[in-house]
Amino acid sequence: MPFITARRQRRLALIAAAAVLSITAAGCASTTSTSVVAANGSTGTGKPGVSAAAGVAHADAQVAAYSALATSFTAPGPSLHGMAAMRGGSITYIPLFLLAPYFQAVAGQLTKAAAQVGMTVHVCSANATPSGAASCFSQAIDEKTDGIITDALPYGYASNPYAAAAAAGIPVAALDIGDQPPAALAGHAATLSDGTDLEGVLLADSIIAASGGKADALLVVSTTNSESTENKDAMEQEFGQYCPDCKITEVIDNESDQTSGISLALARNPGIDYVVAQEDQPVGPVVQGILKQLDKKTITASQGGGLNGMQAVVAGTNLVDIGNDPAIAAWNAADLLFRLMTHAPAPASAKYTTLVRVFNKSDISSVSLTNSAFDSGSWYSNGSFEAMYTSLWTSEN
Repeated sequence: MPFITARRQRRLALIAAAAVLSITAAGCASTTSTSVVAANGSTGTGKPGVSAAAGVAHADAQVAAYSALATSFTAPGPSLHGMAAMRGGSITYIPLFLLAPYFQAVAGQLTKAAAQVGMTVHVCSANATPSGAASCFSQAIDEKTDGIITDALPYGYASNPYAAAAAAGIPVAALDIGDQPPAALAGHAATLSDGTDLEGVLLADSIIAASGGKADALLVVSTTNSESTENKDAMEQEFGQYCPDCKITEVIDNESDQTSGISLALARNPGIDYVVAQEDQPVGPVVQGILKQLDKKTITASQGGGLNGMQAVVAGTNLVDIGNDPAIAAWNAADLLFRLMTHAPAPASAKYTTLVRVFNKSDISSVSLTNSAFDSGSWYSNGSFEAMYTSLWTSEN
């Protein structure tokens, strides 16, 4: 029987309360430690490696490029026709687990986006269960919603509900999942990626840059779903391609006993000077607690973009936190859904801007560390995408 454990549900992830959630199979969770020496592609990139100096230069450039606030955006497609007919209609937003701050921020931004075209948003939490997802879909279908946006609900997790929405003629935009819609949903559903691979790349680049290409790093990662695996693979490949002198040890943390797995890896590899948490919550504090107990001065790094992870960067207890923007994710999802609703061609996921940012000591002071600032998306951009999308949707008015 499926159950929910830790891993990124973004938006994975996703942040804080949702970080204890992911999809795996009962009885299959395990924690193991494996050592991977990253040298010229040894982690499986299949590409020739670069020199240590070139790798550090690459990492420095990547970190700098993704530390800046985004101020310009490119439309994913042409202006829409037929949106005036949608006025007075409704959208249903079904996140995996509404208590997560990330999903709450998306819900708020969706409401704001839908208001630009005279539509309302109903929110129904799947409560991290397949039955909860099914109930939300049924409610949306019964209420004759005009469109559905899901968040962190893979097609296989709710296959029957997705099929029921298609049968009812209700289009679905699926946010924050790694898989594409099955053939049976062609024309009825479309997927938006959340940049999970880019986050993994930037986390590796941050360690390569900070260590001068000589990190002895422990990666605490998960393989409980396609996104967590994609993120892990991206980290491994970046180290393998750009850090020939790095030593990489992994703890595969599928939540059975993360504390002992991390402690064992640190004991077996006393030279470890960086510990990388795939999530700033709840794995980040676990790592910090273990290091404090062992009285180790090891540097930590994380991703997730949660308030606690960001505060740890300010406090100097975390080298970096990598996050992505819930605000533009919501407006992207609204645009994709509107295109499905008006039978316009659906752009490929890559046509949408996913805002991923590196937060470290060089830029953290420019960020207002409040929940309202996180909800607004001001950590990531100047918000000018709102005007761009509004123009695309209302050009006929």
